[in-house]
Amino acid sequence: MGILVPVWVKTLLIASFFIVAAFGVGVWFWSRWKVNQIKARYASEQEKINRQKLIEKRGDNWNKVPYELKDFWDSKTDDNDLENWINSVYLNDAQEVLVATESLEYETATLLTQTQANISTISANIKVNWWNKMVSEFPHYFKRELSLVEHSTLQDKKFNLILASNLHQSNISIYEYFYSKLTDNGMIIIRQDKVKKSDLKELASLLKTSQITHEISSIKSKFIYIVKNM
Repeated sequence: MGILVPVWVKTLLIASFFIVAAFGVGVWFWSRWKVNQIKARYASEQEKINRQKLIEKRGDNWNKVPYELKDFWDSKTDDNDLENWINSVYLNDAQEVLVATESLEYETATLLTQTQANISTISANIKVNWWNKMVSEFPHYFKRELSLVEHSTLQDKKFNLILASNLHQSNISIYEYFYSKLTDNGMIIIRQDKVKKSDLKELASLLKTSQITHEISSIKSKFIYIVKNM
């Protein structure tokens, strides 16, 4: 005959099992909460450091965009989205910046006037006559000239930062064409002006498979950041 286990013992064992399970789940949730707290604290501290760095570097231009130029180009670009690009130049200490896609004249002009980086764009992507008209109407903004490059000469150039919009080109095509033009640890930032989830998802999947560092975040628009691994 087997050993008979009293009902109360069985009940106690079952209860103990659920108590241990509940405790384990509780510890897991507590650990996740603690990790998230640490991440949030670090992000907050890093944000303060970045903000102070930007204030020091940008000086009187901190958190300002040239509205005269915005009106000239009749731009609908959100100020905070544009600030994101300007701040990216400063935070990455980017010296060579390429504005890679078309219909970004206002953004290009602002980067030229608000940063110390050498700003380039592809000549085919810019309305040259309108650009020259802007420079003649607002000469006080333009102490430096924009660098125009051709597709045929891009293979000989490298950039610390490449800025683009997916309005006229897919995320994949931008990545595939321009990634090789980055310096080591250089970055591509693509603003998602054409909201097509499959386009962004396809690129994110490719980057993950290729183990390329990337991040997606939102300000007013959504952005994908792609870093060239060394």
